[in-house]
Amino acid sequence: SSPGYIAGVTNPAFKDHPEWWDILCDVKTGRITISSKIAAPDSDGDKGYGDDDDGGGGGGRSTGRETFDAEFIQEVTSAIQSHYSEIVIRTKFHDYVQRFVRLAALHEVSTLGQSSIEYSAQNTPDISGHLGYGLYFNDEAVRKRELRMNKARIEGWRQTDAYRYYVEDFQAHLHTRSINALDVQRQVMKLRSPRALSNDEIEAIIEAMLRSSCDDAQLLSYFPQNQGGLQALATCLFHASPIVREGVVMLLQQLCMNPNGYRMVQCLNRYHRLAFDRLQSTETK
Repeated sequence: SSPGYIAGVTNPAFKDHPEWWDILCDVKTGRITISSKIAAPDSDGDKGYGDDDDGGGGGGRSTGRETFDAEFIQEVTSAIQSHYSEIVIRTKFHDYVQRFVRLAALHEVSTLGQSSIEYSAQNTPDISGHLGYGLYFNDEAVRKRELRMNKARIEGWRQTDAYRYYVEDFQAHLHTRSINALDVQRQVMKLRSPRALSNDEIEAIIEAMLRSSCDDAQLLSYFPQNQGGLQALATCLFHASPIVREGVVMLLQQLCMNPNGYRMVQCLNRYHRLAFDRLQSTETK
């Protein structure tokens, strides 16, 4: 995205001279360091994030962001050593990058009032008023902390060609997507969240997914097997609201019409499959 080059060196002196490089990757330890000589980009990113600064520019001090990165690399390394499949490793990186991109979109909405890389009321109408857009957080403190930790990184990315290409790709996606009235990823995050959702919220999610299930393949892509598959949906089979239970049964029945969806339903644990069969039997009586 910027003029430069990548060089591999064995001279340990490079580590002590941050003026010689912008980013240093130590292949022995797996640690990535941003040069302290790089000034943090100008940003209005403090707006609404609190006073603590865990996401400043370079420097040798340890930050919350670096800790988060280190934990991610440790998780990936552990998965590799445990002989997880390639698709699992790729998915971890995909999810990590995708979360950063959506965090960048949230940063833009918070500071600029809109984003060109996120769903919104203009491009994805929410007729229920309960669905929302963008990343979902269990509480406000976590949202502010993540934005604060990543604000400099986000502002840096927004100045690159990669960001411009992503804007173009996302705008093209808005015109070619088959599910055009729902931020599916956000709804899946809500279903997986430990925070209790209101009846109206869950009913709105299930109803919206039912309307979107005309493209079963795309909807199923948001429930990968290595992340629990349809378990987040199947858990709603035990919801207190009969409207939610009936809606989930209808949605699972619709997904079963797709060969991949049928296999994913069969992969649910016995507890969920029995509940699904029981509710189907109740409906037919």
